[in-house]
Amino acid sequence: MDINNKKFVVSSALLLSALNLFNSQPVFAAFAMKLAHRPVAILQVFTPGLSSAQQADKKLIELKESSRDLDFNQTLHVRIEEKYNGYPVMGANGIIHIPHAGKSKQTLNEIIAAADKNGSINGMLYQNLDTDLADGLSKVRSGEQQKKAVEKIRIEWRAQNNSHGLFLDEESKEMVIYVDKAQKAHWAYKINFLLESANKLLARPVYIVDAMTLTNYAQWDSNIAMMRSDNVDRISKPDFANNKISFSQQSNNEPAVEEVKVGGYGGNKRSGKIIYDGFYYPQLTMLRDASSGTCYLSNSTVIVKDDYTRKRVETSCPKSDPYHPNIYWNGSFDAVNGGYSPANDALYAGTVITQMFQKWYGISALQEPDGQPMKVMIYVHANTDYDLDESLLLVGDGNGSSHPFTSLPVIAFLFGFDYTSQHSNLPFYDRSESAAIAFAFSAMTAQAVNYFAYHKTDWQVGAEISKDGKAMHYLDQPSKDCNGKNPGQYCHIDSANQYYKYLWQGYACGPYEHAFYLLATIPGWNIKKAYDVMLKANQHYWVRDINFTDGACGVINAAKDYGYDTAAVSKAFDAVDIDTSDC
Repeated sequence: MDINNKKFVVSSALLLSALNLFNSQPVFAAFAMKLAHRPVAILQVFTPGLSSAQQADKKLIELKESSRDLDFNQTLHVRIEEKYNGYPVMGANGIIHIPHAGKSKQTLNEIIAAADKNGSINGMLYQNLDTDLADGLSKVRSGEQQKKAVEKIRIEWRAQNNSHGLFLDEESKEMVIYVDKAQKAHWAYKINFLLESANKLLARPVYIVDAMTLTNYAQWDSNIAMMRSDNVDRISKPDFANNKISFSQQSNNEPAVEEVKVGGYGGNKRSGKIIYDGFYYPQLTMLRDASSGTCYLSNSTVIVKDDYTRKRVETSCPKSDPYHPNIYWNGSFDAVNGGYSPANDALYAGTVITQMFQKWYGISALQEPDGQPMKVMIYVHANTDYDLDESLLLVGDGNGSSHPFTSLPVIAFLFGFDYTSQHSNLPFYDRSESAAIAFAFSAMTAQAVNYFAYHKTDWQVGAEISKDGKAMHYLDQPSKDCNGKNPGQYCHIDSANQYYKYLWQGYACGPYEHAFYLLATIPGWNIKKAYDVMLKANQHYWVRDINFTDGACGVINAAKDYGYDTAAVSKAFDAVDIDTSDC
């Protein structure tokens, strides 16, 4: 028998076996299919071109490509998501990996056919959805039913928050397929609002609501906190007038200006004063309008805005300063709460982050939908400690226990979430293992950026802005913040064995943070090398809903891509009780 024909017979047998497995599942439930270690041919179940009487919902289920990326080995990674009758199935996504594919322009079906020869897949998809979803579509599509769901959520939010908050104009709703813990599929609405509470707190609550019964399945706030009020007091509010700070009326499109070098101060009373003058710390690159003598805190890769006004920060710089190596000088123009210039620090941090991604990996830190580089947007003086809003970073002036949240590690930590949202899209807002991995990746990013800038790190995040020196994260021993309590009791855990359901993801991240520390300190490894594999796993192997084990397997695959020692990766994860033996 020809070897190619033999391979086809094996693949067909595996495919038929899988189809029989689907058919043997209970008729009242969807079937969750993990893709790892399965033949790529299994995806033909979800795509046109395979005839089988066992596929009752074949015509209703389809796979859609969401992105594709070619790595340094010329392996093509194609992210896919499942839809039913044109609507997204929550938690159903995967990645196809095709070695030596190059910049293929093949369709998804052609890619699946080609990948069956030497490719692989990972992720999870659902089968047998039609059993649960055959009825009710006309009702759930009706505008009247959607209005009922929206109004129900409005009432519930006000009741939960004891507030008659203002619902702003931004509102979106879409139909989705939600699969519950009993593996039953439901028609559902995904509804989110932009709203303002009575105390001027902005929130973006998201609800998953059963489209038939209007039962709530899940809810979260996609923004941690955000303020927008002209009447909110800040701690030691900067004296904008006396310090010659103003806010640009321009849009994100930069005016006709030139890049210049500007100096000033940064840091805080805890970490010490930073001097951006080219001797101690780099000079800052800004845009200057010579006609007005104005310097904008933005450059080719970073824009710094003030969250209070939502406009770009600018300073007066009519001429260079002979006392500071003949560069333009802004001093401590927005000093607040022990921070010497949060805006300068934010510009420095954003610049260092973009430089690291370019120099280490030859890529832009963030990308526009068309693949073009995206500028890092940082809002300073926010009326919250920190927040994330789409691809924006919001950092505040701190509080009684902390200085402004504009240190390099803290902004790098927050940036890690933005990077994740553009790649694996791990959630950071729900209490799950995948959200814990997202938090841990952000802590890893803080260490990597610190290492890039200073060639060292202290394995902490946030100690440099804390007035008492306590950190938010300790990667060398995550439970160090427990202070005598048991790990997981409102503090970090060190091991996956200490994880329990509904543990806050900001504490559940400990095992991955510590695994990163252990890997980076193995002889022959360092922080960059450890971050290499974590970053690539985020880019090409992690999918939105993964557990600790699946995530570790992704890191091992990334190590294989680099030609790194996979045994070292397994050793690091084994030390935090994450089993990689089946990877």
